[in-house]
Amino acid sequence: MVPWIPFLSYLLICVLAALLGWLPFRLLERYSLVEEVEPTRRAMDRTASSPGAHCVSCGATNEGAYSYCRQCGRRLPAG
Repeated sequence: MVPWIPFLSYLLICVLAALLGWLPFRLLERYSLVEEVEPTRRAMDRTASSPGAHCVSCGATNEGAYSYCRQCGRRLPAG
């Protein structure tokens, strides 16, 4: 005769342990901040008044405090 209650409780504990071991890492991967701290993305988000801002369309660097891109003529992001 097989004791079903201890066997099922052991199985349930194993399943919960597997889920609790896997789920937090999955949530951390989903809500990761790596994309938000990426240096190239932060460089693109600089405003037009700050030197070193990049044009969104062509990627040219704003050497001075221009409000328009000197290469393609598109307006730089103002912040």
